[in-house]
Amino acid sequence: MKSQKKVCILGAGNMGTALAVLIAKNGFNVTAHTIEHDVAVRINQRHENPKYLPGIRLSKNIKATEDFAEALKDAQFVILAVPSRVIQKVTKDIAPLLNKNHILINTAKGLDPESKLTMTSLIQKNIRAEFRKNVVALSGPSIATEIAEGKLTAVALASKNKKILKAARAIFINEHFKVSITDDMTGIQYGGFIKNTIAILGGICDGLKEGTNFKAALMALGFNELSRLASKMGARFSTLNGIAGLGDLIDTSFSKNSRNRRLGELLASGKTLKAAMAEIGQVVEGLESTRIALELAKKCKMDLPITSKIGDVLLKNESPRKALTDLFKHTTNHQ
Repeated sequence: MKSQKKVCILGAGNMGTALAVLIAKNGFNVTAHTIEHDVAVRINQRHENPKYLPGIRLSKNIKATEDFAEALKDAQFVILAVPSRVIQKVTKDIAPLLNKNHILINTAKGLDPESKLTMTSLIQKNIRAEFRKNVVALSGPSIATEIAEGKLTAVALASKNKKILKAARAIFINEHFKVSITDDMTGIQYGGFIKNTIAILGGICDGLKEGTNFKAALMALGFNELSRLASKMGARFSTLNGIAGLGDLIDTSFSKNSRNRRLGELLASGKTLKAAMAEIGQVVEGLESTRIALELAKKCKMDLPITSKIGDVLLKNESPRKALTDLFKHTTNHQ
């Protein structure tokens, strides 16, 4: 059992709450910051978060606050578990409260829509220079519900600063949760980015009741396609082919709890994008990831036919059935 030190988690959604459960079990006091008053009340008074993680009992050493200063006070580790689209705002909000002892661990998967920066690069851009070496990225196959239930999970943690990497890993690891470490921050973040788009395509296959044969083929071909893009951005193939890339893709493409897969499934069942997003009720990173991937491909003068077809469904209202039929016709050209 680890000493009763404090960990701050920014974001009390499904991932933030699941990590709070994990870290509290490891003997840490956890303070989660949320902007949702009802979520804070339920965590503090009833020790539950039914909005994002129903059925999971929360430890009494997990509390919630709507105040950044209170969340960060006395915490060495600050975990950013908010959607990628709000990372910049949250980082700017906490920047004046940071000190040299804070270690920032990002879990958001995606790139910044405007700058196309990875999340850790965006965080570093918005904090003082002396704190930039204290930034870590966590990624990999990590469905929140399974983490909270204590299912076996393995993820990757990356930083250029080896000293803080080992310290950060120590708050997560236990007999159910394993963490590998690497200095390839770009690789594990692009792995988490590219899987979002391909998982939507996997959901389309599910929604059209096409089984797993062609779905598996498209997962492989789509992953290879986007890995070429990621490598141009500096990601290592060895990282992309590991836990935080291929592993995350498999998880997100086949899990019933994957929001990206669920979006594709709902679109294939006839739902509009707006209706599908409303039914899911949470951020689906794959929508923005697809848009960004296509913009990067255009800039790099790369042809991404599978990603383009997913973009046609998401951004141009093309029929999911037509998109899958077209991909089937031209699959041999993607080898």
